[in-house]
Amino acid sequence: MSPSLPGPHDFDSEHLLSFNVSDYGKLRDMLESQQLSVPITCAVIILLGVVGNVLVVVSALRTADMRTSTNLLIANIGVADCLFCIFCCLPDAVRYHLWHWPFGWGMCKVMYFFASVTLYMRIYTLLLLSLERMLTLMHPDVNRRAMYLIIVGVLWMVLCLNSLFGPIVSVVVEVFYPWEGVAYDWCVLMGDTFNEFWWGMFIFSFMLPLVAVYLIFAVMAYRYCFGYSLSRSMRDIPDAKSTTVVVFLVAVMCTACWLPLYWIMLSQTGGPTHMPHHLDVAVDTGGSVAVAYVLGYTDMCINPLIYFLLMPAFRGEFARALTVRCKKTVLMKKQKEDDQMETSSLNRATIEL
Repeated sequence: MSPSLPGPHDFDSEHLLSFNVSDYGKLRDMLESQQLSVPITCAVIILLGVVGNVLVVVSALRTADMRTSTNLLIANIGVADCLFCIFCCLPDAVRYHLWHWPFGWGMCKVMYFFASVTLYMRIYTLLLLSLERMLTLMHPDVNRRAMYLIIVGVLWMVLCLNSLFGPIVSVVVEVFYPWEGVAYDWCVLMGDTFNEFWWGMFIFSFMLPLVAVYLIFAVMAYRYCFGYSLSRSMRDIPDAKSTTVVVFLVAVMCTACWLPLYWIMLSQTGGPTHMPHHLDVAVDTGGSVAVAYVLGYTDMCINPLIYFLLMPAFRGEFARALTVRCKKTVLMKKQKEDDQMETSSLNRATIEL
C-alpha cells in the first residue's frame, strides 16, 4: 500500500470494520470477481420474478373461477416473492456492483425487514397451502376461502411485528479498502446478533415449517396408498392431484434453493463465542456465500414457471393477460398516431385559412 494512502486508524468511526492484513487481498479478489456476475444474474432474477409473480397475482384474481382458496394462497406467495425481489434482491445487486452500500441506514433496515417478513410469509403460506390441499382432497365440497383470507391477514400482521428484529440489529458500518485508501459503507448485522438472526431464520422460517409441510404430504401419500377417502376425493376432482404435485414441487424447490445459504451461514457461526459479520463470512468462504445468495434468490422466480408448466388454468390466464396487454399497447399506439394525424390536419387547415 502506498505510504500516502490513509490506513484504518485514520478513520475515527465507532462502526469501522477491519480485517487482518492478509485478508485484504481476499476481499479485493472476491469483490472484483462478483462485480458483474452477481448483479447481472440478480437483474435477470428480478425481471423474471417481478413479471412472473405479478402475472400470478393478476391471474389468480382476474376471474371468479380463478379465485379459489388454493389460488389465493398461491397469489399471497407471489406477493411476498415480488416484494423480496424489489426490496432485497435489487439493493443487494447494487451493493455487489458498487462494492459498498449506497442507500444509507434507513434502506438497510428496510431491506432486513422485508427479507424477514417475506421469507416468513412465503414459508408459512406454503404450510397453509399444504394443509389446504389435504383438507380439499378429503372434503372437496367445503368452501374455506374466507377462513384462509382471515388467516393470511393475521399472518401479515403478526409477521410484520416479528420481523422488527431485523431492522433493530442491522447497522451501516465502514469497511476500509487499502487499495483505494478510503472507507465505504456496508449494511450488516451487529456482530453479537449474527448467530441469533441466522439461527432464528433457519429454525422458524425454514426447518420447522418445511418439516411440517413434508409431514402433511407424507400423511396424504399414506392415505392415498392405503385407499382411504383421499383417493376417492381425487377421482372426483380432476385437477386435485396435479395441483397437489405443484405444491410439493414448490416446497422441494424452496428447500433446494435456500438450504446451501443456511448451511454456509450456520457453519460460520461457530457457537456463542464466535460472532462474525457478513463480510467475514464472505471472505472466509471465498465468495461462495454470494453463489448461495443468488441460488436462494432464484427461488423467487421459479414458482411462476412451475405454475405455467403444470397448471393449465394459470397457463391460460398468463396467455390472456399478456395478449390483453399487447392489444392495449397496440390500440394506444394507434390512437396516438390518429391523434397526431388529426392535430396535423387541423394545423394545416388553420394555416390555409
